[in-house]
Amino acid sequence: RTTRSDGIPLYAPQQDKVFDVPETTNGLPDHFFDTEAFNVDGMKKEASRLNSIKDKLDEKDIRVWKDHTKKTLISGVDAVNEVRDKYGAEMGTRAWLKMYEMIAAFDLIDCQVVQGGECNSLHLCEAPGAFICATNHYIRTRWPNMRWNWMGCTLNPYFEGGDTDAMVEDDAFINETRDNWYFGRDNSGDMRLQDNIRGTWERARMTMGPVHLVT
Repeated sequence: RTTRSDGIPLYAPQQDKVFDVPETTNGLPDHFFDTEAFNVDGMKKEASRLNSIKDKLDEKDIRVWKDHTKKTLISGVDAVNEVRDKYGAEMGTRAWLKMYEMIAAFDLIDCQVVQGGECNSLHLCEAPGAFICATNHYIRTRWPNMRWNWMGCTLNPYFEGGDTDAMVEDDAFINETRDNWYFGRDNSGDMRLQDNIRGTWERARMTMGPVHLVT
C-alpha cells in the first residue's frame, strides 16, 4: 500500500537507503569528506525560507507545537501506544521505536554473537534509557536464554557541576539500574572529554569484555 486510508502517501522504508563504504587494503577508506565545498542556489533560497519560518516558532507555545507535531508524524502516537499496550514495551517512546527498527532492519546483533550466547552493548548519551529498553526487548523476545551485559553513559543527573539545561530530568531508569552506568573519570558524564572516552572503554573492557553493539 502506497498511501494511508486518508490519502496521505507513505514513505519508503528508511532501511532501504543503504550506502556501502568502499574498502581499501587496510579495510578503511583512504579519505573522508575531502571534496571541495559547493553551493546549490535553489537550496540556499529554500534554507533561507526555512529559517525564516523557524524563527516564527519562537513565539509559539511549546505544548501546542508538540501536540501539532504528534498529529502530523506518521509513526507518532498510534505506533507508540501499540508497542506499549500490545507488546508491553518498557519506556515505549519514539526513541524506542527508532532503536528497535535499527536493530531489526540492519541485524545489528550479529549471528555469531547469538551463537556465542552472550551480547555486550555500550550505550552513549543514553538518558533517559529508551535505546537500552528497546535492545532489552529485542533480545529477550528472541533469545530469552542469551546473557546480555550492558553499560550506559550519559550526562550525570547527580553531578553538581553539570549543565542543567543539557541534562535529562527523567532519572527513574538510571536510578533503578545505577550499577550499569558509568559517568566518566570526572563523574560528569561528558563524553566529549578525552579522559572520559578512554575511561569508558577501559570500564567496558574490564566489566564486559569485547563490545558487540554501540549505540
